[in-house]
Amino acid sequence: PSLSQCCARAMEEALSAKLEELGINVQTIVHAAAPTVEEHSKHVGHIEGGGQAKNLCLKDKKGNMYLISALKDTATDMKEISERLGVPKSAPLRMAAADKMQETLQVLPGAVTPFGVLSPNALSVRLLLDVRFKECKTLLFHPFVNTKTTCISPADFDKLLSAIGRTAEYVDFSSNSSLAKAPEGNGKSEEAASPAAKKPAKEPKP
Repeated sequence: PSLSQCCARAMEEALSAKLEELGINVQTIVHAAAPTVEEHSKHVGHIEGGGQAKNLCLKDKKGNMYLISALKDTATDMKEISERLGVPKSAPLRMAAADKMQETLQVLPGAVTPFGVLSPNALSVRLLLDVRFKECKTLLFHPFVNTKTTCISPADFDKLLSAIGRTAEYVDFSSNSSLAKAPEGNGKSEEAASPAAKKPAKEPKP
């Protein structure tokens, strides 16, 4: 196996250990490689109440990264998402390069997963989740490899995120409301970037 494959396997084991530590019971299905939504459907489409996800790892011109996870039939137009995030039209979001994805999420292309935020290199990645996930009985995510699918309830996934210090950011992808804000630990807010914000406040005169 390649170094990238070894990293993915190591993250899979770390995920399993964290779930066990938290007392979260999941079912993991082993199947043939499923690098696309279509291929994945062949293996998990029969699961009742299962929320099969499509996942996008995106990057803006400033290097901020976004991990978007939505139900497979939810419309996720990259142009519209870019606008809602306040990304300039002249430089919209684009797919992150494979090497950047591997470095940050420690997954290979075709195995992108919301579990990727467990990677110690993903602290600055902004995770946007489909609000429709909340309606599902179980969520179907690759556990860092696309030859398996882990079935986890929405509540348990939120519990996992909370345990690693992440907040679930649920988004209505059918809306056009703004999502603009500085990603966690990556990119500077307008206040932080302003020279005036760096000057100490003057003390009041006696």
